[in-house]
Amino acid sequence: MPYGPPQILSYTSLMKPVETIKTGIPNVLPPEFFSVTEEVLGNTAEVVELPGTRRVARVAPYGAPPRQVEHVPLAVRPLVLLHTIEEIAFRDELFRYLRQWDRYEPMQDRAKDEIARQGKQFVTRQDNLEVAVITSFLAGGKAWFDGDGNLLPSATGAKLTIDQGIPANNQGQLNGTVATTWATAGTDIVSDITSIKQLAFQTTGHPLRFAFYGKNIPGYFAKNDTIKPFWQFNQSFNESWLGSGKMPKDMLELVWIPAYPTFYEDQTGTIQSQFPADQVTFTPDINADTYAFLKGSYPVPKAFGPVMLTGDDGAGAKDLFADVFGRFRYAFARIHPSGILDVTGNTFMPRFKIPASIFQLDCTP
Repeated sequence: MPYGPPQILSYTSLMKPVETIKTGIPNVLPPEFFSVTEEVLGNTAEVVELPGTRRVARVAPYGAPPRQVEHVPLAVRPLVLLHTIEEIAFRDELFRYLRQWDRYEPMQDRAKDEIARQGKQFVTRQDNLEVAVITSFLAGGKAWFDGDGNLLPSATGAKLTIDQGIPANNQGQLNGTVATTWATAGTDIVSDITSIKQLAFQTTGHPLRFAFYGKNIPGYFAKNDTIKPFWQFNQSFNESWLGSGKMPKDMLELVWIPAYPTFYEDQTGTIQSQFPADQVTFTPDINADTYAFLKGSYPVPKAFGPVMLTGDDGAGAKDLFADVFGRFRYAFARIHPSGILDVTGNTFMPRFKIPASIFQLDCTP
């Protein structure tokens, strides 16, 4: 069969890729978890904690000498951020296109699409990690990783544990604040929530705003004798429950967010659900006083190839790298074996600045 320029220069048309499994994992988190940021040079920082005072001034006889007051204690502790860096080689076909770009002009759009697709996959992996880590903190206050850097669903096999430091009294039944299971219709859930809000304000002074809940909580509320009147005589509450089976979003001065859809796929391809079915995690408003999404820096190459050093101080190399905060991506040529590597990474840490303001309730004691 004879070949002419159209046949030689053409390439097989590709249909739009079909995602057999939808990319990404559920993200139920309010945007503040990612928008309230602080930058950290490198991957380490020192956290300075200053407890406020709630004591009242002492009275004294008029004209008496001043009473001595103790200094407020300061606590300084180190903080190490999480870091990830991964690479993938460009496909051989794409490598050929890039080496002889002008010869493969009809292929250029295909090459651009392939680079964009690969970049999208990298971005999604980074998105998934950030969402899964924050969700892990909301569910249990900790995140666990094995020796290969894989996120784990529990402490089993963990080589690295990141602990937000949520006090034991803020977990389980909140030191006896909730004594009766919410699965029982006669339990006064409204009174329990009022007590939790009071406890939170007395503990840190930060009122609660968000309530992240597991899959069993709406069912408990729908059957509860103290909650049903709220739903039956409030049309929007009732429609929310009847239409979706979810909690009304704004109720009892809290924003209720369903956390039960959250999951991630582990290194073996197993789906790991993250949020306990009978749990509610209460948090204050997510702002600069209570939270920070820390973005560390990483030196990313700006140029590749031989460097001409000037003088004895190596000044010619000073502009080889740029400190990039948070996520980064770059590509470079590899000599043995020949190819182009696509590299992406991230240095970050979600930080609850006031761990005692987080309350992780198991509502079925």
